[in-house]
Amino acid sequence: MYAPREFGKLIGKCVKTLQRWDKMGILPAYRTPTNRRYYTQEQLDLYLAGRFDELQRKT
Repeated sequence: MYAPREFGKLIGKCVKTLQRWDKMGILPAYRTPTNRRYYTQEQLDLYLAGRFDELQRKT
């Protein structure tokens, strides 16, 4: 589990970009019970592999 700041550092994006991508559905963040964003190892692996279409969760 990665906090937005940590995840952003790993992929070279700022937190604001991650927040925008979450809102737009490009890279949806998961939420803790207290509504904090977080990202998973699977999301990191998919992003680094360039498999962006698989990052967009169906709601």
